[in-house]
Amino acid sequence: MEHEYHVVSLVVHANPDKHQLVVEQLQQLSGAELVTHTKEHKYVVVIEGSTRQQVLDGIEAVQAMNGIVSTTLAYHQVDQLDSENAA
Repeated sequence: MEHEYHVVSLVVHANPDKHQLVVEQLQQLSGAELVTHTKEHKYVVVIEGSTRQQVLDGIEAVQAMNGIVSTTLAYHQVDQLDSENAA
């Protein structure tokens, strides 16, 4: 049986006044990792999941967060895993 593994990365722009809130929200999002951020309040976020729907739900959750101005998909990869390599 094959399983999928999805990875997406987003560039997220946030309201400067909401920096701490944005960081806290991103850190609490299951399957997501805040990789880095700039002084211009742009963040790189990686979201992983075993289905396309999981990563889409993660993207939508980021877009709905308080303080988020915009999100841009920078990368999406899908790997097919056999049952021996499935996470």
